[in-house]
Amino acid sequence: MVEATRFKVISSFRQSTAGSVIVGFAVALPVLALSVAAAVEYGSLKSTRTVMQAAADSAALAGAEAIARSSPNDSTRIQKAMQAASAYASANAPSAASTITVDEAQNIVQVNLRTARTLFFGGIFGNSQSEVAVVSKAVAAGSQIACILATAPTGNAIKLDGNSSVTASDCNVWSNSSAAPSMSFSGGSSTRAKEICAVGTYSATASVSPTPKSGCKALSDPFASVDLTNLGTACDYGAINVPASITWNLNPGVYCGAITIEGLVNLSPGIYVFKDISLAIRGKARVTGNEVSMLLLGTSTAVWTGQAKLALTATKSGPLSGITVAGATSNNTVSLSGSLDTATGEQLDVKSTGSIYLRASHLSLSGHTKLSMNGESSIVANTIAVGGNALLSLASTKSVVVNEARLSR
Repeated sequence: MVEATRFKVISSFRQSTAGSVIVGFAVALPVLALSVAAAVEYGSLKSTRTVMQAAADSAALAGAEAIARSSPNDSTRIQKAMQAASAYASANAPSAASTITVDEAQNIVQVNLRTARTLFFGGIFGNSQSEVAVVSKAVAAGSQIACILATAPTGNAIKLDGNSSVTASDCNVWSNSSAAPSMSFSGGSSTRAKEICAVGTYSATASVSPTPKSGCKALSDPFASVDLTNLGTACDYGAINVPASITWNLNPGVYCGAITIEGLVNLSPGIYVFKDISLAIRGKARVTGNEVSMLLLGTSTAVWTGQAKLALTATKSGPLSGITVAGATSNNTVSLSGSLDTATGEQLDVKSTGSIYLRASHLSLSGHTKLSMNGESSIVANTIAVGGNALLSLASTKSVVVNEARLSR
C-alpha cells in the first residue's frame, strides 16, 4: 500500500508542468541580460562613432578649404590646413585624440580620431572600455583663373610703364614666362589686382599691389580648345570705308578688304571674320555691337585710335562664345592707341563684355586709352603692354581661385 502511494506521487510529479515557466525563465535570464547589454553597448558605440565621424569629416573639410583658399605659392598653406583641421577636431570631438596629416602633392587632408569609450556593462564582458576610431580624407581641388594672362613662355610678357593704370581688384594678373623679368612695372604706372604672379621673376619700380610673386606655376590657356581656323574661308565682303558723316550697319561674315571706320557703325549679332586686312577704327567713330565676336585671321590687325568709342558684348553661344575679339596667329596684333581731345576730354574708350583672346600675338594699350571690361571677361594674349596714359579696368566676375574641398574617403 505504501509502495503504491509512493509510486503515484512520483508519477504525478513527473507529469506535472507547474513551475516549469519559472525554471525556463531562470535559465534564459542570463542570455536575455547579455543580449540587452550588448544591444545597449552597440547602440552607444554606434552613436559615438557617428559623432566622431562627423567631427572628422568637418575637420578634414576645414583643412582642405584652408588649402583651397590659399595661393599655391603660400609657404604656410600646409600649416594653415593643419591648424584649421585641428581646431575643428578639438571643437567637435574634444575627448578624442587626433592625428592630422597633409599630402602636399595631392592637396589631401587626412584626419584620424581615436577615443576610449567606457562601457556601461563592461563588467559583464570583462572589458571596461572599447576603442572607437574613425578616419576622414578631404581634397582641395580646382584651378587658378587669371583675368589677365600672358601665355608667352619666354621674354617680358607683361609690361607696364608710363602713367598707365591696371585695376583688376577681384582677379589675378599672371605671366607664364619663365624669363627674368617675366613681368615689369615701371615709370608712374599703377597696378592693382587680387594676386600678381610670374613663372619667372618680376621687376617693380612702380606702384604694385599686392607684391608680385615669382616662381608661380604656369596656367593653362583657358581658350586653348577654341577652333580659330575653320570659321570662314570664302569672302563675303570687300573693302569698306565709313566716313565720319555716315551711319552704317555691318553684318556678320568674312571680310577680305581693308576696313576704315570713322562714322557710326552698328554691328548686327554674329561672328565677323577679318582675313588679311587692317581693321582701323579712328577719329570720333562710334561702334556698337550686341552679341558679336571679331576674329582676325592671316595677317589681319586691329588698330583703334583717336577718340573712338566702342561698346561690345560677346556672342553667348557658338565657337567664339564669350569672346569679343580673337586673333589666331602671331600677326593678329591689336593696338589701342588713343589721343586726348583737350576741348572735350574725350579719348579712345572701349567697353567690352567679353574676353580678348590673342592666341599668339600682342595686345598693346597706349596713349589716352581706356579699356573697361566686365562680366566674365578676361585678357589672354601672348604678350601684353600697357603704357602712356592708358587705363585698363577689369571688373570681372571670374573668381580668383575656383577651388573646392570635398570628402575623399
